[in-house]
Amino acid sequence: MIREATEQDAEVITKIFNYYIRNTVFTFEEDEINTDNFIERINKVKKSGFSWLVAVDDGDVIGFAYS
Repeated sequence: MIREATEQDAEVITKIFNYYIRNTVFTFEEDEINTDNFIERINKVKKSGFSWLVAVDDGDVIGFAYS
């Protein structure tokens, strides 16, 4: 299922994103990001009128996307 992200999703989103910072070159980020930073990012994107989505499987967030 795909749904709009909430602040409560920020902790899982942080874990997913930090994995890619540590282990890949898929992001331009160099330093890991904390959950509070992702809460700010989610709210900023939504206030701008864009979407921040999460993919959910059996109630667990397994991915995210934003514009």
